Amino acid sequence: MPSRSAVLRLLTGLAVIAAILLLTLVAWWSTLPLRDAVIERAHRETQLEALSLSEQLSAVARSAISSLNAITQSVQERGGPRQLPTAALRAELQREAGDEVGTQAMFVVDADGKVVASVGLPESHEGRSLLDRPTIAYHFQHPTEVALHVGRAHYSELTGGWILPISRIIASPEGKMLGVVSVAINLSHMRELYEQMENLREASLSIIGRNGEIIFRYPFVERAVGFKLPGGRSFSEGTGTYEAASPIDGITRILSYRQLDDLDAVMLVGFPRDQVLAAWRDVARERMVWTASSLSLLALLCGGAWLAWHRQRRQLRMITMDHATRERELREEAQTIERFSVALSQSVSEPLSHLRGLLQTDVGGAATDAPTGARRDVLASTIRMEALAKDLRALALARDKPIKREDLDLSSLAHAVARSQQAADPGRTVEFRIQAQMYTTADAQLLKLVLTSLVGNAWKFTRDCPHPVITVGAHTGLNETTFCVRDNGPGFDPADARSLFKPFHRLSNAASFEGHGIGLTTAKRIVERHGGRIWAEGGKDHGAAFFFTLQPALSISSSSYQAARRELQNLG
Repeated sequence: MPSRSAVLRLLTGLAVIAAILLLTLVAWWSTLPLRDAVIERAHRETQLEALSLSEQLSAVARSAISSLNAITQSVQERGGPRQLPTAALRAELQREAGDEVGTQAMFVVDADGKVVASVGLPESHEGRSLLDRPTIAYHFQHPTEVALHVGRAHYSELTGGWILPISRIIASPEGKMLGVVSVAINLSHMRELYEQMENLREASLSIIGRNGEIIFRYPFVERAVGFKLPGGRSFSEGTGTYEAASPIDGITRILSYRQLDDLDAVMLVGFPRDQVLAAWRDVARERMVWTASSLSLLALLCGGAWLAWHRQRRQLRMITMDHATRERELREEAQTIERFSVALSQSVSEPLSHLRGLLQTDVGGAATDAPTGARRDVLASTIRMEALAKDLRALALARDKPIKREDLDLSSLAHAVARSQQAADPGRTVEFRIQAQMYTTADAQLLKLVLTSLVGNAWKFTRDCPHPVITVGAHTGLNETTFCVRDNGPGFDPADARSLFKPFHRLSNAASFEGHGIGLTTAKRIVERHGGRIWAEGGKDHGAAFFFTLQPALSISSSSYQAARRELQNLG
């Protein structure tokens, strides 16, 4: 019969084992909030991935649709695709298609379904019938439907990559179909961008039509394209997150979708739920093993670490709140000063205008062109104050006016600004070199302020040049269009380039030129509100050039672009 001490030791051992098992179970239970946090973080990640990819594809689609509409309108105005020489139509397609990263191919077919001209396709296809293509066949089956048609994505042997076809008909004024214009968006490029992103796990990317039909899926599954999601899944709300088992491969995923601008489709990104929870399972397993082997030490270390973390976080929160309060107060003070300066400029504009009129009128009431003495000095000061009030109002307009984007002919706008400068100073002769066919999407009133500031700056600083030249041009790069206003004036020290856009900042060589240092600040504020950027380049006695963009650049890395080019060459 066991002794009493042995029984006690046995009971104590059992109690310790029970306590360790119980606390190990508590340790596992304590990881459940971590699991919820991991799932919530995965929801946010899929939302961010869907947002990023949808913006990338929407930007490419928006550019492609703009080119498609431009070609359609141009061909319709000329009576149809057969009314233009093939070479001229091909050149127009080349100009509208732009780079080959977003737009893979673009072509026009006539009323018989034959290719008239193309870009991105072999020239041998010109004259070939494409009625066997689903995209072209759709329009010939619906000859009165003028809306854009988005076809199913497929791998094109002609272009050597995955493409998404978008097309529309060319119609006569009577509504008769004269042909079809089609553009192929490069989805292989989207796949490259997708693979460059971080934390993708084994994600899936799909483009889903509003009716639930799969237009494109990566990784590719042969039966996926054209598959309609069961259960009447609707994406009418535009954006959202949910969990579901895929009818394609049976994997349960955390899915987020987002509406694609200008396309009747959504971008769907999914992470496998099992892979999302894999990290949590590892943490739970390690915590249970660690708790069972070193429970007391773990509790002591965790308690001390939590106290230190909590104290540090509380101190950091107090510091952050203090900084945020101070920053808000400084911002409010700056806004109050700016509003006061604008209100003051508006209040003095009318009295200054009246005073200038009196100073420009002689005693008998007739206008005089040559005031003298103190009267001339007062008149000059009055004109400078009026200009300052005007600049302050423009600065307020650049800050407060809601941006209303529209398609603009920047060349015509630049010519209008040039004529205005010439009319204000008819005694000068300046050569303007304005590039033709510069187009952009921006707020017309604000963009005119930008051009007025930059062209006016060039007009002012070329005053002493024997042959002043002002150039307005644009350069379309891989992922953005850069506009430029250049002059052959005295230029500036490159070290002062960053200071040019500061309010009321003037260069050392600007003392003999009129101005208040507000125009470039106004231009910078307008460009940044459009999502673009502005900078200056120049040198002493080498003129000055001001560059600006009006929309954010696409996130296309050089390595991704080179990889896409290599893949296309290998496939070709």
